[in-house]
This record gives sequence, structure tokens and C-alpha cells, in this order.
Amino acid sequence: MLLTVMIKGILFSTEVFLRPYLDVWGYVMFNRFDSFPKLKLVFVMIVTPFVLNSIQFWIIDSLLKGKSINNKEEEEPDEAVQDDPECSIDTIFTKSTDSMVA
Repeated sequence: MLLTVMIKGILFSTEVFLRPYLDVWGYVMFNRFDSFPKLKLVFVMIVTPFVLNSIQFWIIDSLLKGKSINNKEEEEPDEAVQDDPECSIDTIFTKSTDSMVA
């Protein structure tokens, strides 16, 4: 929760600092939709929040995991799990189907 509050604070500060530029950018982006008010409404209320929330989720997820995107290639599977016969997909699948039948 602290991370979310910090990000919201940074976004607020950025918006206050860049307000004149954001006004111009918003006018340029949404001026195209002036003759299509319903399309403008969909873009403003659905598309833009979806994109921005997706970016925010990706950033927070990356920070919480504590790994950069480039480290994904370097990860190796856990040897203990890899060698454990209880963790094989066949064993897990068999156990889950048995519990559904019973």
C-alpha cells in the first residue's frame, strides 16, 4: 500500500509540474474526437484508464518482485522442486482429478 501511495504522490507532483504541457497534449489528442462525442467518451473512460492502469500494474509488479526484466533469462528452476517426484505435473494432475472424483 505504501508503494501505491508513493506512486500516486509522484504522479500528482508530475501532473502539477507538467500541467501546461499536459493541457496542450490532451487538446491535441482529443481534438480529433470533437465531432464524435461517443467515441471520445469511450476513449477517455475506457481505453486511456485501461492502458495507464496496465502500465502501473506492470511497474508495481516489477518493483515488488525485485527483479528487472533482463533477469528473467538468467533464472534457473529450483533443483529441489525439479528433482522431487511429488512436484511432477503428472502427480499433481492425478491428485487433483482423484479429489474431484471422490
